Amino acid sequence: MSELPNKVTKENNKRKRGVNESPTKKQPNEKKQIVTCGVCKEQGHNSKFHKKDQPKANCGPSQAIVLTYDSQAPTMTQDSQA
Repeated sequence: MSELPNKVTKENNKRKRGVNESPTKKQPNEKKQIVTCGVCKEQGHNSKFHKKDQPKANCGPSQAIVLTYDSQAPTMTQDSQA
């Protein structure tokens, strides 16, 4: 009876390097891409992981509307922050 060969593993399938060949060298890691959030335009997170309590970036005058009530009719004015 012939005996069955030992179980073949990945390690057995790897190419055997010669004596005068250099060992395996790892490639340098690629520079990681900087992630920018689409909501607040800050770096380090994206819109999926954006926390709602983080302040939004000021991209110009605010569009907040302020209602003021005088003795006559209410008037609407736009409050802009500079």
